Amino acid sequence: SKFYSLDGTRSYPNSGYEAGKVSTPNVVYNYYGAPASIVSTQPINFVSAYLTGAWNDNLQVQVQGYVGTALVYNNTYTLSATAPTLIHFNYLGVTSVDFTSFGGTPHFGYDVLSLTQTEFAMDNVVIENSVTSPVPITPTNSGAFSNGVWRGNLTTQLPATNVVLAANDAAGHLGT
Repeated sequence: SKFYSLDGTRSYPNSGYEAGKVSTPNVVYNYYGAPASIVSTQPINFVSAYLTGAWNDNLQVQVQGYVGTALVYNNTYTLSATAPTLIHFNYLGVTSVDFTSFGGTPHFGYDVLSLTQTEFAMDNVVIENSVTSPVPITPTNSGAFSNGVWRGNLTTQLPATNVVLAANDAAGHLGT
């Protein structure tokens, strides 16, 4: 997963690790700024987390949520190096969440380590079990596809919120 844990106060007291602590003493971080992931064998809801640039102001973090190999969420967030940013992801029913950090500028006054400028700290991560209940729809089968696209109307038979429509052709092609 490439996430590691450290005590933000004791390890690097003059850094975004300390600034990013929401609950003491530890935060997780992406080791050497490498891409990092949260992976589950069962669907989860990746709800929220506090993120802070460890060394750089305006650090960019691309966060992608997948169901199996299908990309269903893709967002980029800008982080502060001096205060945690609460991000409400609400990535529902995902099996993996990938984090890639880049950019930003060194924060004046931090003892910036040259190899780790794109690290970020993460704290108070909220992950829930994804309990899914099928919502009946009509039609249950689509018509013909044209150039990979089907156009038509779907109707849910029950009231529902946060519904994700997943298409599966039983030949390994998935879509949401």
